[in-house]
Amino acid sequence: MITAVTRSSADRHRRRCGGQDGSHQQHSPDQHDLAAFRRRLLETLAAWRDNGGSAADAAGVLFCHPNTVRHRLRRIESATGRSLGDPKATAEILIALEAAMLGITR
Repeated sequence: MITAVTRSSADRHRRRCGGQDGSHQQHSPDQHDLAAFRRRLLETLAAWRDNGGSAADAAGVLFCHPNTVRHRLRRIESATGRSLGDPKATAEILIALEAAMLGITR
C-alpha cells in the first residue's frame, strides 16, 4: 500500500516532466529521490496521526503550511485508493504506516 505511493507518484512525475519528443527535459527520479519522497509522506502521515488528525498541528511539527500537509495526505489517498475520512481505511493506512516505520514493508 505505502509502496504504491512511491510508484504511482513517480509515474505521474515522469508524465509531467515531458514526453519522448524532447519538448521538455525528461527527468526520472533516482532511488534517493524516491526514498526521500516516501520518507516525507510517511513523516507527514505520522505527524498527522500523532496530532489527532489535525493538519494545522501536524504542519506546526513539520514546519510547513497546513495546506502542504493536506496535499501530502491527498497524495497518500490517491496512491492507496483509500480515504482518510473513512475510519476503516484510516486504520488500514495507519497499520501500513507502522509496518513501514518498522521496516517490515518496502
